[in-house]
Amino acid sequence: MTQTENKLEIHIHEGGQLNLAMDESNINAIQNNSVQQENDIVNSFLEVINNEEYIHKIYENGKEEYISACEDDVKDFPDEIMECYKYQLGPRLNGTENNLKIICMLLREIENTLKTGKRYGVMPMFCYIPRGNRKAYVYLDDGKMPFDYVELEEYFWDAYQKYVVKNKYYQMTFILYKEQLAYIEYGYTLIFSDVTERLYGFGKVVKINNADKISFLLNDINKKIDIDMNMLGDEREQQIELTKYWVEQMEMIDTIEKFYDIKFYLPKKAKEKDYDAIETIYNAINKKQTCIFPAMPLEKELFRKSIKMDEILINDGKNFQPLELFGYKFIPHAAYLMKCTLIWKKKIRAWETSEGGVPVRVEFSCYKA
Repeated sequence: MTQTENKLEIHIHEGGQLNLAMDESNINAIQNNSVQQENDIVNSFLEVINNEEYIHKIYENGKEEYISACEDDVKDFPDEIMECYKYQLGPRLNGTENNLKIICMLLREIENTLKTGKRYGVMPMFCYIPRGNRKAYVYLDDGKMPFDYVELEEYFWDAYQKYVVKNKYYQMTFILYKEQLAYIEYGYTLIFSDVTERLYGFGKVVKINNADKISFLLNDINKKIDIDMNMLGDEREQQIELTKYWVEQMEMIDTIEKFYDIKFYLPKKAKEKDYDAIETIYNAINKKQTCIFPAMPLEKELFRKSIKMDEILINDGKNFQPLELFGYKFIPHAAYLMKCTLIWKKKIRAWETSEGGVPVRVEFSCYKA
């Protein structure tokens, strides 16, 4: 059975999907042939042993059997998949190979490339196949202390090197061409159900957003890679502005949790009505305006053009709709006319603020929905 130093496992599944794992030792391809339908067979796949192709059958009772593979075993592979394999192999083919030969050549070429660390003249797919992982310290701008410690997935082909930052709070991909930065991609996906963890993640993201330079120090090979974040151009500014909005949303949710002593279970994606509820409840907590009532049709007092109003309890909030947010219900229990200055508007013969209408705030009680 073919063994590799890096413990590789390569499968071509039924229909031609190519999967690669780095923690096993077999080079094989699962076949879509009839033997897989037999009840006593657990698995059946193609294996390359000493440059010969075999169908390796594994039975429920633990018995294993090797049968020489033939073209019929791969006859149902879709034409588009086989064309893809041919494209990968390119000039390695002479045009006379059958499907079985092409698949086995592909497996051998992948195995050989990964075992030897071959870099030049590799198949196009190797811009998507990692060669290994490296640890790196992350520095922002000219900071003396590391900002983070991350794992980098490393790819290389011809004069290119690609690194993918593996981090649960942010994602970054950058490509070097002849050791010079050629491409950068950066983003984040913070979908934790806990607002505290989302805020922690946003704290990291904000620092990266504001950094002009990010440096990765790969200690094991004594290599430093500097990333110029200005290469992102307008995309960077858009990212900064969008992040500000999301941080504000999370901070409002955090305030609501602390005020009512509750814990939300945040969805991956909120609805528009959720954002409206967040703003309304947050404003209520901070005794800010919830809504605006129409002008007040009170009688005008002689010679008076304005009235200074103190805050007045209007009612028990029964005129306002309850709100639901992330598993909790918020019931209005009081409505107040806010402290303001009302001006007499002759045209409408009523009192309102200079901005229009009369500001009202509402207080809510919170219950588990």
